[in-house]
Amino acid sequence: MKHTIACAILSICFATTVFSQTKSSEIITENGTKYYIHTVQAKETFYGLSKLYGVSIDDIQHSNDNLKSLSIGQQIRIPVVTPTENPQYKDGEIIVKNGKSFVVHIVKPGETLYSLARTYGTSAGQILIENPSINNSQITIGQQLFIPFSGTVAPSTTNAPQKDANNPSGTIVNGDAYNTNQNKPNQNTYTEQSYKPSYSEPPTHFSTVKYSVGSETSLLKLSEKISVPVEVIKDYNHYIPDPIPADYEITLPANAVYYPKQFIFCSSAGTTLSDIALTYQVSSAELLHYNPYGIAHFNEGVLIQIPITRHNIELARKQIQERSYIYHTVQPGETEYSIARMYNTTDTVLIANNIHVDFVTLASGTILRIPYQENYYEYIEMPNEGRKYLPNGTEIIHPEVNVTLLLPFFLQKNAMNPDEGIINKPKEIYEHTYQFLEYYEGMLIALDSIKKLGISVTLNVIESNNDSATTNISKIQTNTNFIIGPVFPKTFPAAAGFAKRHAIPIISPLSTEETNSLNPFVIQMNTPQKYRFMAMVDYIIEHNENCHVCILYNSETLEKKNSTQCKAAFNAQKSKLDAKHITFEEMFFPNSGSAGLDRAMSKKEKTIFIVLSRQQAFANNIVTKIYQASKTHSVELWGMPQWEHYENLELDFLYDLNFKLVTSGEINYNSPRVNKFITTYRERYNTEPTKFSFQGFDQTLFFIKHYATSSNFIIELQSIENEDGLHDSFNFVKKDGSSVNTTAFIVEYDKNTYKRNATRRITTEEER
Repeated sequence: MKHTIACAILSICFATTVFSQTKSSEIITENGTKYYIHTVQAKETFYGLSKLYGVSIDDIQHSNDNLKSLSIGQQIRIPVVTPTENPQYKDGEIIVKNGKSFVVHIVKPGETLYSLARTYGTSAGQILIENPSINNSQITIGQQLFIPFSGTVAPSTTNAPQKDANNPSGTIVNGDAYNTNQNKPNQNTYTEQSYKPSYSEPPTHFSTVKYSVGSETSLLKLSEKISVPVEVIKDYNHYIPDPIPADYEITLPANAVYYPKQFIFCSSAGTTLSDIALTYQVSSAELLHYNPYGIAHFNEGVLIQIPITRHNIELARKQIQERSYIYHTVQPGETEYSIARMYNTTDTVLIANNIHVDFVTLASGTILRIPYQENYYEYIEMPNEGRKYLPNGTEIIHPEVNVTLLLPFFLQKNAMNPDEGIINKPKEIYEHTYQFLEYYEGMLIALDSIKKLGISVTLNVIESNNDSATTNISKIQTNTNFIIGPVFPKTFPAAAGFAKRHAIPIISPLSTEETNSLNPFVIQMNTPQKYRFMAMVDYIIEHNENCHVCILYNSETLEKKNSTQCKAAFNAQKSKLDAKHITFEEMFFPNSGSAGLDRAMSKKEKTIFIVLSRQQAFANNIVTKIYQASKTHSVELWGMPQWEHYENLELDFLYDLNFKLVTSGEINYNSPRVNKFITTYRERYNTEPTKFSFQGFDQTLFFIKHYATSSNFIIELQSIENEDGLHDSFNFVKKDGSSVNTTAFIVEYDKNTYKRNATRRITTEEER
């Protein structure tokens, strides 16, 4: 093969015959249920049939008396799935099906059932129940899902305000047309966060003042007099009597500004949940939390309650000035009297302003209009003068950051002139310098982005080679905020010891070797190999049964450690493997030879080969052998990430073997962010970025922004979930005192579509 695998994927013609499955056209009806009658062909599996017919493996097995295996020529029943009535919903749209409310979600790269469950506050099981088209718990990019929220039945929209014929957009605030694009924030500046209830407790960091009430008065009258909500007074004075005695001294927040608890958005036709979240800089989860009954279908103009935060305070202030009503969505158990008391009004006023509502049978989800009163407030902290914020509203706590970078440029071996500078890339350069130079180049582009955010960075670059004599730890300044490097496993412990003595976070940026140190300041960036093997085993268990796994290695010196870790990952899941009748063995190829491969395979079950060699010649040889065996046996092949750059591996073979690998990072070349970086890199360095260029950019941007916005670098690092860069993904857990990234990507060469697909997985030992 003349081109690398990565390039050949983009455009190649396949001359060989490729196995493909065809749907049966024969349909029968039994007991009111329709089934396809499918005749099993060679190489067909439960998984392949489930994908072909859009049903689950369980559905196929249950429809055939709990069938456990397939044989050529066998006729089986496969349920006919009725297509979705209207598959053209927009991403983020709210719909009603069978009396339940759902968020329409179009699957994005890297998303999983479990990440979606966390995002929308539901469970993976509930998503599976509501989406029978999901096969074997696996979702695909672009797939349309219906995600339930709050488990509630959506209300009738007959009480929702009707659209004004003179305002076809349906956007109404106080009867006046309101342009939703006015003051609309830049949609690229908001990053969705998981939902956290806001303002349930008074901000303890507010400064306070003392206030004497003077003559005896009631709590309500005092609230009206000083324009401070009753709830606020109670929060700061837990045992305040009512009525309040004369000259009673109370505590009040001094630097709080009060605004109404919620402001209202009346959606226009075509507006989605995602649109509103971006416009008002809140998360989709928050919108669903505050509107469990009020959202039925955004296209019908239902009023949405949006919490005020410091990020959308200007939009809130504008709406507060314009409106004369508060809108309330009735919750279960609420009555006209309880709602009136809640808003410091009377039931008579409530009824008079909602003459269209039947208060005798007041239904949950009904939207009530309540006259706006100046004494109904929520308190939030206003940004103090001089504070800095990122575009997403996160406060910059440390606007100045000192970073030390330890990289091996091998300056002596390159024998460069001092005025030439390593960044100029001379024509002849020591080969091992390239990857670290490319990392540094990506880092410099990230520093330009960081500067635009208002963060000042001092970067101290230290030459650090692969022996203790040239690690140059003594050059690290003790006032540095964090250290990136060294990159070599044998030089990292000494630098980590220095970091521990001086309480400086230190990041291992490129190595997959575990640090194995009880050092709370160590951060392992590249996902260690053992976590990648965990992700591999989980994937195999989810997608297979009745099969045999062969862990194959070719060198005691270079590959035995990986083989041992891989086998340990399988042993850790022994009970699950047994339940699905999956066996495994370890094989040293120099001892077993081709005869060992033959013994590992059976014509009755699939064999999965996991080849742990980075040797190009051996990889090419073993792929050819396994491909030849696939003519008469059902086999699947797993290899190493390096294989994607080997020119002699035949793509046809890999696709036909459903080739898979596990890696710690993945570049989506369809992403606008990725293409912007590539353009910038080309313009600056007149060459193409590599994986190391992307890693230098990602890690620099992520860790500097994290340090600048966190009060505790290490602790808050471990609370970050699934933050994505251009190549790296960040999800840290605490392991043996250190912080370890556990993100892995399963890359699959899909022989049905001839596409290379990548799925992100998060694996931790605590889940086992």
